Amino acid sequence: MAQHNSTTTTRYVCRFCGSAMMPYATPAGEPCYECCNRACRFTAMVGAECSMNVAPQAPVPTPIAPVARTARQKASDKAAYYLASGVRIVATHDAWLVPSGTRGGIIHRVNTAMQCSCEAGLNGRSCWHVEAVELLESAQLAA
Repeated sequence: MAQHNSTTTTRYVCRFCGSAMMPYATPAGEPCYECCNRACRFTAMVGAECSMNVAPQAPVPTPIAPVARTARQKASDKAAYYLASGVRIVATHDAWLVPSGTRGGIIHRVNTAMQCSCEAGLNGRSCWHVEAVELLESAQLAA
C-alpha cells in the first residue's frame, strides 16, 4: 500500500479502464487518486487502493542511451548494406568505380590513396564508397 506524501513514487493504474491514476485532493482536502481518463474519472482514497480496485502500475523501463558511433563506423555499416544489396564495384588499373547509392547514373571514383570523388570524400569526411572498397579488399585477402 502506498503512503501519500510529496515524495511518493508509486504509480497506480485504474482497473476499470487501465489509465494512469494521479494524486488528487478532494474538495474537502482528503488525499486520493483520480483516473486520468476523462470518460472514467474513477477516484480511490489514499490507503484504500486495494479495496478500491486500483493496481500498482508496472515500472517504466529506463530508456537506453544510444551508443555513439563514429562517422567511419556509420560509413562501414552503409558499405556493408550496399554490398549485401548487390552493389557492383568495378576495379580499373588505378581506381575503383563505385555507383552512388542514392543517385542513379552517378559513379564515384576511389583512387589507390583511398580518396573518393563523392561530396563527402572531397570534403575530407568518411564515405561508404571507400569503406566498401576496403571491405572488398579485405575479403579478397582473406580468400
